[in-house]
Amino acid sequence: MVGDNGTFVKEGNDKKETRRAALYASLLVAVPCVVHIVNACFSLRLQRFGLAPHDLRGLSGILTMPLLHAGWDHLLSNMPPLWVLTFGLILFYREKSRTIFAYLYLMSGLFTWSIASAGSVHIGASGVIYALAAFHFVTGMIRRVPRQMAFALLVAFLYGGFVWAFFPSLYRHTTISWEGHFSGLVSGIILAIYVRRWGPPPPPDPFEGEDEEPDEDMEAYWKIPDEEQPSSSVPDAWEGVGLSETASLGIYPNEARIFAYEKLIFTSSQRIIFFSYICGHTIIPLC
Repeated sequence: MVGDNGTFVKEGNDKKETRRAALYASLLVAVPCVVHIVNACFSLRLQRFGLAPHDLRGLSGILTMPLLHAGWDHLLSNMPPLWVLTFGLILFYREKSRTIFAYLYLMSGLFTWSIASAGSVHIGASGVIYALAAFHFVTGMIRRVPRQMAFALLVAFLYGGFVWAFFPSLYRHTTISWEGHFSGLVSGIILAIYVRRWGPPPPPDPFEGEDEEPDEDMEAYWKIPDEEQPSSSVPDAWEGVGLSETASLGIYPNEARIFAYEKLIFTSSQRIIFFSYICGHTIIPLC
């Protein structure tokens, strides 16, 4: 595993960081659970302290909205994705995860306060969840770090259905806050672009820094007149992966195979298969 400073972390430290991320994510999820249990046991009706848009007195709801839920169904539907997304944030960003989470928490609430209808009260952690999901997906796509890309694919697979919550017409007769969902999405995208240089560094290029020594045989080959140059045949098994291009350039078959291997490894289909493999063997077992 690659650490924040670009150094390789031992497997034992990797497991330690995984347990640490799981612990902190569990503690974070426990807070709204405890608040809801206390509220239900003592009938405190804390929902009235939710976010009230366009009301200066309702600004305090930016802090309280994610902690309050309408019922057990509302709470239990929000806690699993909140745990998974927070776990990924802590695992990838370590100490900076606190700063990122705080920004997403405040930005999603502030945007909801700004665009939602006056006279309503918004509660629930769904705004923060949408912010985290958008943040993970965008950072995975723009940073191209394999583990983050794998987690982004996992987020898209598990929570891709969240996109339907952006259409107000689907929730006209319900109490679902599409404004909170939309605000979380915008917050996650903006912050992902702003902190795109944070997080684990991309893996080093295995070919970077290699000094290519001149090939005497190759130099002698190019000195042969065109009519005397040997023709290289291309096996059918290598068709479509770039070998025919190298043959037309006069590259020897062995070197052409190396070129074809490199081109084949970095095709889009190979990336998808590779990252799906990572999802199945690293991220999903942790969740």
